[in-house]
Amino acid sequence: MLVATAGSVGLGVAAFLPWGRSGTARRNSFELVQAAERLDLLDGALAGVGALAWFLVPAAVAGVWLAAVLRRPVMAGTLASSVAALGLALAVVVRSSPVRTEPGLVWGVAAAATALAGVAWMVIERRGER
Repeated sequence: MLVATAGSVGLGVAAFLPWGRSGTARRNSFELVQAAERLDLLDGALAGVGALAWFLVPAAVAGVWLAAVLRRPVMAGTLASSVAALGLALAVVVRSSPVRTEPGLVWGVAAAATALAGVAWMVIERRGER
């Protein structure tokens, strides 16, 4: 549970680092999503829900941490994998956009991968207990 929690917290921190640059402006993940919304670049309901969900990531990361402290591995794993999936999806979108990537994106991907690896480890451990 520790690895999944650490990866989620890392992604929560990385979300506030610069993920992209356009011109001289460096934007974190939240600013990029907000700019995409303002420019009406988000097509479809799924993109809108994903954008809204991204703004809930800090609360979800706090939920992962709280679930880990309370020793609730299913809740921690579910939240951690959701946060990681959102982070990876946003990274793919930013990477495929014309925006130049910044280090926050790389840190976000690494943290998301760490969270997913931690969740996989938790699942393997739980199956071994049965």
